[in-house]
Amino acid sequence: MQAYAWIAMPAEAGSAQSVKNRDQLLEILTPSQQQAARALAAEYAAQYGVNPH
Repeated sequence: MQAYAWIAMPAEAGSAQSVKNRDQLLEILTPSQQQAARALAAEYAAQYGVNPH
């Protein structure tokens, strides 16, 4: 889940490789893990000032 949280920021900034990696991570996470990963990404974004979605 931390991997998703960290990759979400450059993905939202437009990094094509990060988008690919983020999407691959979503494929292997269960729905509840996806929800937790997105929540963690939002927490990191708030802390570091980047929108994860």
